[in-house]
Order: sequence, then C-alpha cells, then structure tokens
Amino acid sequence: AIAVALLVGHDALPQESVEGVMLWGELSLGGALRPAAGTLVAVDRARRDGLRAVIVPEANAAEAGLVEGVEVFAAPSLQAALAHLRGEVPLSPVPATPLLARAQSDARDPVDLADVRGMPEARLALEVMVAGGHNLLLHGPPGVGKTMLARRAVTLFPPLARGQALEVARVRSVALGHALTS
Repeated sequence: AIAVALLVGHDALPQESVEGVMLWGELSLGGALRPAAGTLVAVDRARRDGLRAVIVPEANAAEAGLVEGVEVFAAPSLQAALAHLRGEVPLSPVPATPLLARAQSDARDPVDLADVRGMPEARLALEVMVAGGHNLLLHGPPGVGKTMLARRAVTLFPPLARGQALEVARVRSVALGHALTS
C-alpha cells in the first residue's frame, strides 16, 4: 500500500485506479507480495467500509475469499498489482468460498469420540468438560491417547453458526496469520 501510494503521489499511477481499493500484504525487497497476518479481518473491514476491491498476496487468497461482498484479487508481486491497477493485465478475481463449506472441507481426518474403545474415565471427562464449559488437562506419557482424545473433543460441540465461524476464523487469522487455510 505504501509503495502504491508513493507511485500515486509521484503521478506514476492514476489516483482513480486506487479509489475504493484496499491493498494488503508485505512487500519483499524483490517486489514479491508476501502474506500478512490478519487478512480475514482486514478484508472484512474493507467490505464493511464499502470498498469495491481488495488486492492481497497469492498466499492469502483463500483466506480473503472467505469474505463475501467485496471483490478480491490475488497478486504475486507489486508489478502484477500495478499492471492490474493500470488496466494492462487484469488479475482474475478470487472465487468466494462460503466459510462453513470451507471449514467442513478442511476436515482432513474425520474423527469421532465413538471411535475410542476403552478409556471410560477419559471419555466421561471430555463429555463433562464440553457440557459444562470446563477446562481439561490431559497429562501422561507419550502414547496413552492424549492427542487422540483432544482431537475428538471438538466433535462433541455443536456446529458453529456462520457468525460464530467467522469470529473464530478472525481470531485465528490474527493469531496464526491464516484462517482455515492450512
């Protein structure tokens, strides 16, 4: 965004080409656009502010596509973004991905607590934790099933509504630099 603003300020790029457009990402010394944390939050803010388009790094395209109501373009470099803004080589719009469909398709290893055989106390502890909104500490030597149980605990929660899923994705986007994309 700063590089483009400088180009507009020096009349190397028409100001009209950037009106209503948000530019998001980090610029490398070689001119490539690198991903930035918080993309989902930034693109959602652009939508709420009524901007017409957002240009993001290619690595943030899937995350930015979760936001409906704003046109998203993914650029590999500053040069590609400038060519798009000048109307020389347009970027293809990133297809919108409904958030809940994306979350469901990201289930790489479908698991269920019903798959756990034995361990009745651990299963009961998970059920009480979820039902009561409590915390649970899983402690023990490697191989006793801590990770297996933790992965299955989420299957006890009801599905998130769209607003709830978007809020969870926003937090993940800021904290981890991506939302449901890895």
